[in-house]
Amino acid sequence: MEAGEFVRYRCHPVAPELGVLHARYRRHAFGRHAHPTYAIGVIDHGSEELSYGEYAGAGDVVLINPETVHAGHAMTDEGWAYHVFYVPVEFVQSGFSKTPALTRRIVDDPSARNALRTAIRAIDEDVCTADTLLSAALANVFGRYGGLPPERGPGAPVAVAARDILSDEHRTPPSLGELAELLGTNRFALLRAFRDTYGLPPHAYLTQYRVRKACTLIRRGAGLAGAAAAVGFVDQAHLSRHFRKTLGITPGQYRRAVQERTRTAGRAPLG
Repeated sequence: MEAGEFVRYRCHPVAPELGVLHARYRRHAFGRHAHPTYAIGVIDHGSEELSYGEYAGAGDVVLINPETVHAGHAMTDEGWAYHVFYVPVEFVQSGFSKTPALTRRIVDDPSARNALRTAIRAIDEDVCTADTLLSAALANVFGRYGGLPPERGPGAPVAVAARDILSDEHRTPPSLGELAELLGTNRFALLRAFRDTYGLPPHAYLTQYRVRKACTLIRRGAGLAGAAAAVGFVDQAHLSRHFRKTLGITPGQYRRAVQERTRTAGRAPLG
């Protein structure tokens, strides 16, 4: 890690799948990736450039939907520092008739910013307080910026079928050509449909799926080398490289966060 950088990842006391990242990055750059969760955060200092020429500075609230491809790197040598909640879809879904989509990416909104910072400070309080203030912050954000998800394109059924096959066979996946043949199409049409639907080519989606599976195994107590092998990475170093590129932390830091929450909660790791 570069001088002046730090990373702390924690599991929120409400649920182990609900992560909280506090970090400062100067040289680290996130590759194009997506999360299965909402990523809702506040820039504390400095400025970050997101995908497609979007810029977030100190005080801005960043709102990213699940499965939305994005990247991130510092705009200046100062880097940027931020807090981010990684909120599972199920945590939000229960309050709406349909899964909501965030309609803005970067906002300068004092009300939302203050609510999120209050929720951040409450993480070390009792579970009821932490849960209540996080729920209030999310209600604020989705009340202001929640909407219906966009319609998918005509290639979505083929892309979804391809994703399901890759997920089921993530350890030894078929080639793009084999996948296209299984689905009765050609490799170029499949690649186009997959990019249009998920914002990534199949191989990049597969890598991120493996990282997600590794997270699940680590939460259940698996060793890092074992988790890497179980999801199809060559070795632990291979897992670590993609883990940090996607999540900004190492598998070891993630495991420590899970273990810390387990000790605090006084119960076994949850799946």
